[in-house]
Formats: sequence, structure tokens, C-alpha cells
Amino acid sequence: VSISPTARRLVLVRHGAVNREKAVPAIKPGGFYGGNVDVPLSTVGEAEALAAAKHIASNHLDEVKIIWSSPMRRALFGARAVGTALAVAASEGGVWQPPMEIDTFEAFREVDRGPIGAGWTDLTAEEIEARDGPDAMQRFALESTPGAFNAVNGGEGFCDVRSRVLEQRDAMLRALPPGGAGVIVSHMWVTRAMVGEALCEP
Repeated sequence: VSISPTARRLVLVRHGAVNREKAVPAIKPGGFYGGNVDVPLSTVGEAEALAAAKHIASNHLDEVKIIWSSPMRRALFGARAVGTALAVAASEGGVWQPPMEIDTFEAFREVDRGPIGAGWTDLTAEEIEARDGPDAMQRFALESTPGAFNAVNGGEGFCDVRSRVLEQRDAMLRALPPGGAGVIVSHMWVTRAMVGEALCEP
């Protein structure tokens, strides 16, 4: 694939494995959670984040100009790891470089599954289907009317996530210089919104 040297690029990183036992608020085993539950990375997840950071520093050191992140702990760990890895790699030339500043944006927060008790947060897939129908998850993914899914679970449909994510993504692209790259560390549905749009998928 030929890429113009002036093209602006994004490096998308989804956070690593999490430690559900330390979720705030607490979530039962198998219960869904999203942007309203702060879950830290597990030891495995931290190692995954560090490995991703090293990969970015090894392959995109000179291009990365901006690091943006979800404000949630599981994403921020990875974003800070990227900033540190880039600084270490840049300093190997003999001149110390401070870690790049991390900017956080609510638009990159994971999907809101609604409040505990009224929404899908802390419900299992089976409980969601029993309450809202066997096609509930499919309707979430295919919902096309902004705000409509709030009546179902008090949270967001995928179209709501997609709208806020793509608007913030476009802001990053405008902020990048020609030929520059930005790193976005976020979540599954946030990343899916950007990748799906790039692939012309709904």
C-alpha cells in the first residue's frame, strides 16, 4: 500500500485485559460494564499495554505528535506507557526527552450501557436478553437514530458512540501536521467506530 508522505495517520490502541474484581462500582462475574465503570488493568493487561507502547516507539517514533486517550484508568495506563516509551526511545540519542503530554477526551470513553439497576450495566447477556428481547444486542449495534437507545437501557446505541468518536477523531486529524501521526488509546466500541468508518462498514 502506497501512503503519501504528507498523509495524517492514526495509531489506534485498545486497552489491555482488565481486573474485574477491582471495578468501581463493583460488577458481578459476567456482568456488562462500559464507560460508567472504572476498571483497572490486570497484570496481564499492563504487560500488553507496555508491549503496545514499545511497538509504537519502535515503528512510529518520528511520526507521533499527539497522544489522546479515554479518561478511564484502563486506557490512561496505556497512553502514559506510549508517552514514556517514545521518550525513552528518543533519549537514546543522548538528549533526554520528557514524556509527551496526554490529552483525555470524554468522546473516547467506552459506550454507556446505562445505570446499574435501570440499564445494562452489571447485567449478564442472558439477563439483558430476558429483559429486552433476544435481539437486544443486535438492536444496540444497528440502532441508527441518535438518542433512541436511551429508552431501552438508559445509555447509548452504537450510533451515539460512533457520532461522538468520529467528531473527536476528526479534531485530531485537523490538529496533526502533514505527515504526522496521532495515538488514540481507548476501548472496544470506540476503536470499532473508527475502524468501521475507515472500512466503510456500518
